[in-house]
Amino acid sequence: MLALLLQLFCYLVAFILATVLLMVLVLLYKTKPYPIITRHKDEKFYLDPKTIKTIEFPSLDEPPTLELSVIVPT
Repeated sequence: MLALLLQLFCYLVAFILATVLLMVLVLLYKTKPYPIITRHKDEKFYLDPKTIKTIEFPSLDEPPTLELSVIVPT
């Protein structure tokens, strides 16, 4: 009797482990590491308040146009 219960317990543990492993594999297969981000054409421009014209946002690869200093009092 004890051997039968031990065998059933082993089968139950093996079933649970196989189910968890299968769930992890499905999640790894279905998920993507990075989201696909699409930008609309309107998001690439902003309205300049001085000239009231739409101007394209600068690229991060371009050199900066301003240099800022921050002074922290101690």
